[in-house]
Amino acid sequence: MSKPIVIGKYRIKWITYHCLYFGDEQYAVAEKIGGRIGSGKEVCRVSADSEKQAKEDIEKCLNDKFGEGGVWE
Repeated sequence: MSKPIVIGKYRIKWITYHCLYFGDEQYAVAEKIGGRIGSGKEVCRVSADSEKQAKEDIEKCLNDKFGEGGVWE
């Protein structure tokens, strides 16, 4: 997947776990922006088969958690 992107106050980063038994798994993780990558608080994690689907799923997760409208606190 590509470099991290920012949606509102959240940085979306891509994580790939390499597993010999089950194959690679990719996740998209939303973390509250608070400095360098990895220092923010993780608020959502979704499986990510594609970057487009992951972005939609992360936005849905943030909406479910903090309400609709794209302004997540």
